[in-house]
Amino acid sequence: MTTVKKDLLTIGIVGFLLFMLGNWAIAITDPVESNYTLTAVEMLRSGDYISPRIYGNYWYDKPAFFYWELIAAYKLMGVNEFASRFFPGVFGVLGLMMTYGFARKLYDRKTGLMAAGILGTCFEYWLLSKTVITDLTLFVFFNAVLIFFFWAFFRFFVGSVSSGSQSAGACSFCFGTRPFGNSTIMCWMISGTSRSCSLR
Repeated sequence: MTTVKKDLLTIGIVGFLLFMLGNWAIAITDPVESNYTLTAVEMLRSGDYISPRIYGNYWYDKPAFFYWELIAAYKLMGVNEFASRFFPGVFGVLGLMMTYGFARKLYDRKTGLMAAGILGTCFEYWLLSKTVITDLTLFVFFNAVLIFFFWAFFRFFVGSVSSGSQSAGACSFCFGTRPFGNSTIMCWMISGTSRSCSLR
């Protein structure tokens, strides 16, 4: 097994323990969590997986992707607290792996492990990975957008376009994010990389 695979396996196991342990004992009490879980349960019982509904009424507060995660978990594990919190935890682990991979490729192995460790032990990240809200799903896909965009732009001068296509693909999962913030980050990355390239 290569060093990268060992690191990813370690991050996966530690992340799984951090984000999954005790989830079966945390009741769904937050009003926002209740909205998501109830909507997913109603979609599951109605057999309509396209149009979100709550209390029998259609509502389009968020795209259906997060509800599909909940429905998949309910079909696999039943309607319960652990199933509700399963995919936020999974995306929390994926976020750590993505952070490690990006930092390792950009810098080195030590930096990658430190970056994943710092992120995974941040209280807010830990909390979001155990909460039934869309944040971790959007975090992972939007991070993928930024990472692939960075590599596409960074390699622009040698004609690479594959990362740009991957960035566009990941962006398709980011409906519901705040466009102003996204645009600001993109412009900052472009200007920073432009200055870096001009100094070479």
